[in-house]
Amino acid sequence: MLGRYVVTFSPLMDTKEDPQAIIIWDILTGQKKRGFHCESSAHWPIFKWSHDGKFFARMTQDTLSIYETPSMGLLDKKSLKISGIKDFSWSPGDNIIAFWVPEDKDIPARVTLMQLPSRQEIRVRNLFNVVDCKLHWQRQGDYLCVKVDRTPKGTQGVVTNFEIFRMREKQVPVDVVEMKGDPESKTGNTHPHPDK
Repeated sequence: MLGRYVVTFSPLMDTKEDPQAIIIWDILTGQKKRGFHCESSAHWPIFKWSHDGKFFARMTQDTLSIYETPSMGLLDKKSLKISGIKDFSWSPGDNIIAFWVPEDKDIPARVTLMQLPSRQEIRVRNLFNVVDCKLHWQRQGDYLCVKVDRTPKGTQGVVTNFEIFRMREKQVPVDVVEMKGDPESKTGNTHPHPDK
């Protein structure tokens, strides 16, 4: 599957009724597999692919749409409604997708790991006072590092934690490394805090 498809983009205006802005082609046959509409505010890459090319996904406002190859149809014929979703990333070694959602009033921010095609949530991690999260996978997918920028209550400035998800272990335990000082400098001190 990997390397079988190419994605093209046309800046010409399209409509939801006749989506032509983004087209996925089968490079072996030259056949157009599917066209997609593209909102003007979309960020590239529009689609992110699973490690084995069996799935690809796109994020729009409050929605994560996961498609299957070779049909190019939605997995289970429906998108996932995920209120406030900010980013997602595929594991480079498994059909697991990680995504994060910011806080909403009294509901904490969360990072979710979802197994596909079952859509089973294999780990959910609640986070508080979050400003931003960045998702970084280890090359084989053995670990997911989530860089979490926070503004703790009663303090000024931003504190950075690294939440390390140990993907190959039962129940996916998480270790927390807190960065004291400026996370951009090389002089910050780290303090590991196991959290299982």
